[in-house]
Amino acid sequence: MRGEVCTIKKQTVCFIGHSSIPLEISDYLASKISTAVKELVLKGFTDFVVGCAPGFDALAAQEVLSLKRDYPQVKLRIVLPYRIRQFNWSWNDYEFHVSILNVADSVEYISNRPTRNCMRKRNRRIVGMSSVCVCYLNQNTGWTADSVEYASTKHLKIVNIENKLAMYSQLSNIEPR
Repeated sequence: MRGEVCTIKKQTVCFIGHSSIPLEISDYLASKISTAVKELVLKGFTDFVVGCAPGFDALAAQEVLSLKRDYPQVKLRIVLPYRIRQFNWSWNDYEFHVSILNVADSVEYISNRPTRNCMRKRNRRIVGMSSVCVCYLNQNTGWTADSVEYASTKHLKIVNIENKLAMYSQLSNIEPR
């Protein structure tokens, strides 16, 4: 682990979403993530936790980092299932993720190497650190659906940016606990 450990759960938001994002909607999703983060920062949330997988996680990490310039109190916390050198990524994906890890406020590894349950443990760790879950969920099966369902059972406030109208309604009802 690098950096300070997140200690204020009520001010912490996690991101959970699909790893496969169609290129034609990535800018749209990035703007929705940015809007959600700004709204949450204005409500007192300061810590944002992401698993840093390709797709939604990577977009979320980028948006949080870009908002740190205007909101210096914002912290990006990354929780990885295992050490990055073990991932089977292209060189571009690898370089991109290493650049995010280098500027994150903290990085935590669930395991030193891939294990059967390290992804689920990572997702549960992220949820356990948070009181709000900003997600991009557009199907009811898979890791994303499982993790959002788990967040719901742990009584996190869920903000699904997949639905624009619902997102604004969900954000208006959130306050740090």
